[in-house]
Amino acid sequence: MKAVKLVKDGRPVWLTLWQSGGYRMSSNGKSLNNYPGYAPLVNTFFGAIHCNLLLVATELKIFDHLTEPCTSLNIAEKINGHPENIRRFLNALVSVYLLSKSDGIYCNTELANNYLVSSEETYLGGMLLDLAQMQMQSSEDMKRLVLEGPPDLRPEQMIGREERWKQAAKNLVPYQKAGVASQAVAIVSALPEFPAFRKMLDLGGGPGIIGLSIVSSHPHMTGVLFDLPMVVGAAESEIRNQGMEDRMSVLPGDYNIDSFGEDYDLVWSSLNLYYAKNLTVLIRRIHESLNPGGVFVSIHEGLTDEKTSPPDFVLSRLALSLRGQELVFEQGEIASAMLDAGFQSVASRTVRTPHGPVDVDIARKAPQKS
Repeated sequence: MKAVKLVKDGRPVWLTLWQSGGYRMSSNGKSLNNYPGYAPLVNTFFGAIHCNLLLVATELKIFDHLTEPCTSLNIAEKINGHPENIRRFLNALVSVYLLSKSDGIYCNTELANNYLVSSEETYLGGMLLDLAQMQMQSSEDMKRLVLEGPPDLRPEQMIGREERWKQAAKNLVPYQKAGVASQAVAIVSALPEFPAFRKMLDLGGGPGIIGLSIVSSHPHMTGVLFDLPMVVGAAESEIRNQGMEDRMSVLPGDYNIDSFGEDYDLVWSSLNLYYAKNLTVLIRRIHESLNPGGVFVSIHEGLTDEKTSPPDFVLSRLALSLRGQELVFEQGEIASAMLDAGFQSVASRTVRTPHGPVDVDIARKAPQKS
């Protein structure tokens, strides 16, 4: 908090700057207790505009053209846009720190260069557009769902259908490369059992970047990626690209009904257990697939405060929830299912990710009896 002295109509006036960015004015340097602190409402309202800016700029590939300094007129010519509105639009992108501007020249910020330029391997634009289709809805759509309830969904509208995941798998590659895989390696390599691991399962691993990164971080471990038949193609491509055919293989199937192998020392599952028809049954099968002393690591959100927090996951899953697809776990739900499924012990902690806080549940199978 910082007080700034100004002069108005010959009298000293103080502006007290709060961390939220708002000002409270008084004539004696003291803050006004009855000031309407509605800044959170304004921020929420502007959040929708921020999102639209990002999505439109991504669709128009604005950031592809601004890896080097450029004028708004140059951008207008490149995308065949209205010159004045392009300038206004670019100014708005500067205001949310996606672009910089100096003497009328625009350029990407480091954030935009790293994640919003389509030629970068950590490009997240495709994933953001994909998420927008799942997680965003108009106020009219939201109001209708609140009043009328979830609609009857056709099979092709369900989020868990294979065709949808085949489309999303490609966009998950840069997402997993943009820090998620390295965080997974840090979690697994810190396990005391890590040096003795020989074989792991990346359950529902999508394009397989996480599993490949974990296997690569170990001198001898091999791995199996299990996912839907229409998804594992993306993983096969990544395995070939990294020359890991001798250490990583794929196994297609539905984890609710198909075998995902055995003799694993480690099973990894992140943000994909939502489609278990019976969570405890699935985790019991994971328990059976592990060698004695094996470890199962689950990374999923854990909602708290009667499913009202953290807001990152409550809000991002709202559109799906209102349509009857409530793909969330409460904190402790997975850990409890692990114990019910036969694991000897479970250790849990919460870690920060770019998408919000997630729970790391580490379950250990009893070692071989001597």
